[in-house]
Amino acid sequence: MDDTSKLQERIAYLEQQNRNLQESIGRWRRKAQGSATRFVYASERHERGNHYISVPIEGLPADTPLHEAQVFMRNNVLPRFYPYKYWNCYSSKRYGGWVVTLVKEDRTIDMDSSIVGLN
Repeated sequence: MDDTSKLQERIAYLEQQNRNLQESIGRWRRKAQGSATRFVYASERHERGNHYISVPIEGLPADTPLHEAQVFMRNNVLPRFYPYKYWNCYSSKRYGGWVVTLVKEDRTIDMDSSIVGLN
């Protein structure tokens, strides 16, 4: 890897860190002001090194057949949430239509280590 590609990689990393900090500041400001929180996902969880998000699908009628819904999700939802991959989908009365669950590997924080000093 040459110096240019290393610098481009570092710039992309720093830009992502900057976006993360801006989002964090916004979350804490909304909390301090007593404003309503903004949930992007119907649910979010981390399990065995994978990060799962469930996203309600807007613009898709609730009575759409499964295979048509999957085609819609593949073409319209998956590109917006790259690098997440399709895990499953289901219809939900609570969200008034389809919900898709996406997954990506996430080992940013080592959750397998035991915490030393806690009894």
